[in-house]
Order: sequence, then structure tokens, then C-alpha cells
Amino acid sequence: WSEWMVSLLVNDSVRMPETCVPDYSCGTDATLWITGTHPVETDGIVSRQACAGWNLNCCHSSITVHIKACPGNYHVYKYQGVPWCYHAYCAGTAFHVTDIILCLQSPFCVNPCQQYNVLDEPWRSTDFPIAPSSVPKCDSGLNGWYRFLVNDSVRMPEACVPEYSCGTHAPMWINGTHPLETDGIVSRQSCGKWSSSCCYFTTTVHIKACPGNYHVYKFQGTPGCNLAYCAGTVIQYCCYVAYKCKITFCCCFFSTCGSQFYSGCTDVFLTGIK
Repeated sequence: WSEWMVSLLVNDSVRMPETCVPDYSCGTDATLWITGTHPVETDGIVSRQACAGWNLNCCHSSITVHIKACPGNYHVYKYQGVPWCYHAYCAGTAFHVTDIILCLQSPFCVNPCQQYNVLDEPWRSTDFPIAPSSVPKCDSGLNGWYRFLVNDSVRMPEACVPEYSCGTHAPMWINGTHPLETDGIVSRQSCGKWSSSCCYFTTTVHIKACPGNYHVYKFQGTPGCNLAYCAGTVIQYCCYVAYKCKITFCCCFFSTCGSQFYSGCTDVFLTGIK
């Protein structure tokens, strides 16, 4: 498309960044930013180069954008279509991305606190170990906004998680703190523990705190298989012992924890043979 647009307008207007933006930001692979300064009102309409960073090159590809400063302390941009797919124009981080992702690419703005996918698999708990020889879970196909929801809402751990936890070999945790509602959408590094390194694998996760005391996460696929995103240990389990075989099985009990084995449980695991 080619038309004048206000840079994403929610709460307050924000403008495109004037410095290089990392790959895989702004909801896309290669992110477009302005190489130069924004005009003041007296400058009229100016042209600037918009660069797309990719693979350590801050200006891997470029396109011309026209900008005008308007009364009321905001800017408008005349965009043309991006050079290739998987490119998108960025808004600066002063933008309370409170509820908007990819407004420029969609006729509707999406509030991730209202539109998300649910992750309720019991194996995601940090209390769910697997044997090294077990088939691990893999989140390489995840893409979008997600909420952890088993019994009550839980969130990703903020500390290193041991290997062979959360149903996989290298469990992914958040290297940082969770945001408050007033923080809007923030980006955090997600790390996967392997060998002697708590951050052997890394990827970027976007997080938003929502009304109702829960968080949603914008996940992209894990860097490889045998990695999965973890949920905290708030997940409750009910267990029973099959004394005949001396094996303890556990399953997630989705209501109040009781002494009976929940017949609807499909995720069972071997915790030990004596």
C-alpha cells in the first residue's frame, strides 16, 4: 500500500525508531527503522530512508518514507509496500503497545489479553521430570500469544530450570522479571538450560500483564527440538501408587485434588521403579 498513516496511535502517539532494531522484533523477521531524525513542523514533508536490519546488517534493505510533523506533537508517514515479505514498519518502545500488535498489517487491532491460545498441558510444570531416554516435548511449532492455564493461571519461571524438566530435555525459562500492567508489552530473553549453561539456547519472548492477575506470552518456535516452554510449579497433581508394580504415576487433576486417580487423565509418567 501507499498512503499517509499515523504511527500506531494508542494512549499517545509514538513514532518510528531512529536506531537499528534487532531481528525478530515488531512482530516480523526484518524490522524497518528510520535512518535519520524526524522533522519538526516547520520542515514540512521530508523524505527519509527506512532500513530493514537483518543478520547483523542494520541496513540489509531499504525503502523511502515521507514524514511530516503535525500540530499536537505527532508524526505521519507516507509508506509504500515493504521490499519483501517478512518485513514490517516498527513503532518506538515509548508506545504503550497496551493492546496492539501489527495494527499496520491488519484492519483490526488485537488485544492479546482477550485473544490468546491456552497452554494447559500438565507436562509443562517444572515438577514434571522425564527420563533422558524418554521422548521429549518440542515447542518449535509455537507461534502467537499464549496463556498458561491449569487450575489457575500460572506463569513461566524466572530462574534456571534443571534439564529433563517440563516434559523435555532443555526447558525454557524467563531470564528477567514479569511486567506489571502499566508496563504494556515487554520483551524478555527466554533461556534453555543444557549442559553447564542455564542459557545454552535463547530466544525472545514478548509478555503482557493482563487485568485479572495473569500474563500472556507471544512465543515463537523454540530454537530447536527437545526444547519446550515451562510453566511454574503452581500446577497441582494427584498421584496414586500401583503397588503391584511398585510404580508411581501422576496426572494433572483439573479440579480439587483428591485421593482418587482421575480417570480422564491422559498424561501419565513414570517417577520411579523400586
